[in-house]
Amino acid sequence: MVDSPCIDICTINSKSELCEGCGRSKEEIANWLSYSDEKKKTVLNHLKTRNNIDSKQDYVINNTLMNNLLLTFKKFSFPIILILILTTARLIPHPHNFTPILAVGIFAGFYFKNFFLSSFVVILSMFLGDIYFGFHNTMLFTYVALMIAAGLGLLIKKFKITEILFSGLSSSVCFFVITNFGVWLVSGIYEKNLVGLFESYVMAIPFFHNTLISTLIYLFVLKFLFNFSVKKQLA
Repeated sequence: MVDSPCIDICTINSKSELCEGCGRSKEEIANWLSYSDEKKKTVLNHLKTRNNIDSKQDYVINNTLMNNLLLTFKKFSFPIILILILTTARLIPHPHNFTPILAVGIFAGFYFKNFFLSSFVVILSMFLGDIYFGFHNTMLFTYVALMIAAGLGLLIKKFKITEILFSGLSSSVCFFVITNFGVWLVSGIYEKNLVGLFESYVMAIPFFHNTLISTLIYLFVLKFLFNFSVKKQLA
């Protein structure tokens, strides 16, 4: 997904009819979300040849140092916020498996459209929490399940309700299968045979609904925040 060049300086200049912050026209701003990635890249290339207006209403060269700093901060502030949300949520008392872990993994995949960056965000978030709670022998299986959630997020196109339901259910099932397989394999609680494996899944069923419900709830919360952010940019 091609990021918007908006830097929260949303003022249309009366002379140029271009935004003084990003340099786009009103039409380009209003239609940004409907543009294809190729169209967005074309607009971004055109911005390099356009000018913005300074406080004296004189034309100045685009991409000043301050604008670049704002763009850089905006680009990296979102993953930082995601990390804080995940880490903090695990510190707050909550029912077993009722966390935003999978939801943030899915949303990161949707937002960044980059599997490695999305996986890095969610794994780093979990790792920071694990430092506080203590490491455990099923960490690898948990991280793999989170990476799958990020991969499912890459399949989301418009963050529709059907996409939320599909990704939420799929990621919850994958998390259930992978993490409980890890418990059976390395915990020493269950016998190392098919009966023990079956028992490990049966014993984990009561916790599955918390994983599924929390993932769907947090996905809808993230959808609301995302839509609110987009509308704010267009306002």
